[in-house]
Amino acid sequence: MRPVVVREVARRFRDQYGVTSRDQLYAVGVSEAALRHRLCTGEWQRVGTRLVRLATAAVTPEQELLALCLAAGPAALSSHRSAAWLWQMLEAPPARHAITVPRHRSGRCLEGLEAEVHRPLDFPTEPASRRRIPCTPPARTLMDLASVAGLDELETAIDRALAAKLVTLDALNADLGQLARRGRPGTQSLRSALLWRGPLSYQPSVLESKTLRLLRSTGIKPAAVEVKPGPGLNYRIDILLYPGLAMEVDGYAYHHSAEQMAEDARRRNRLFLAGTRVLVYTWRDVVYDGRRVLSEVLGAMAAAKMATAR
Repeated sequence: MRPVVVREVARRFRDQYGVTSRDQLYAVGVSEAALRHRLCTGEWQRVGTRLVRLATAAVTPEQELLALCLAAGPAALSSHRSAAWLWQMLEAPPARHAITVPRHRSGRCLEGLEAEVHRPLDFPTEPASRRRIPCTPPARTLMDLASVAGLDELETAIDRALAAKLVTLDALNADLGQLARRGRPGTQSLRSALLWRGPLSYQPSVLESKTLRLLRSTGIKPAAVEVKPGPGLNYRIDILLYPGLAMEVDGYAYHHSAEQMAEDARRRNRLFLAGTRVLVYTWRDVVYDGRRVLSEVLGAMAAAKMATAR
């Protein structure tokens, strides 16, 4: 191959996680003979019927997902759990990747590859790209995810999307109104996941959202969230359970350093001196020991109400 072709092929492999389509190779000047030679020597490997993988490239979830999109054609998009993982709404890639293709697209292009293939009536008109992989935009990703995920998984994805400012509640509700139609899978699940959040004036963190859902599960309605505790105190507390009783949830990312831990202690001492007791919980407490958290919160609220009544 000519040097210019070699450089272009190397660039494609580099930018596409070590995988490319035969059509892309032909387009940059790779001949059928050159393709066969590199397949025979083991420098390149066949992937399905339409793709080629650089033998030295690591097999990764990104490579497998992009391979599906390349094999399915230029309009194909990663979607559902795969797109949610790309947008970091979910932590781990799915066991089986999902893509969305136009309804007229034949499944024969994916021979030799395993995928969850969706052919919706309302194919996305404004595709996005994440990590150099074509995908559905964030709001559409959540709508699609709602059709295949349980409520807990969906709410976690919404938490992450909101915290990362990929979407807003207003935009989600607007898209829900546009995309919802009678019988569309996931519409009711997404509506249920959004209903309890209401018109928040701030954007809660993922952990704060999980905590609010935990409290809601037992009928606990906080007096306020993200509120300044009083005059002269310029910081905010996460959740005001009852006048004089607050709840703080500490995520590791923002509270793990010695300096931050010391500042947290000083802040909570000032709250105590100002008349506000603080219950403090971590991610592990909320996610893995929610029953204990609820028991302690209910007990503290009961005690606070009794003290007020005296």
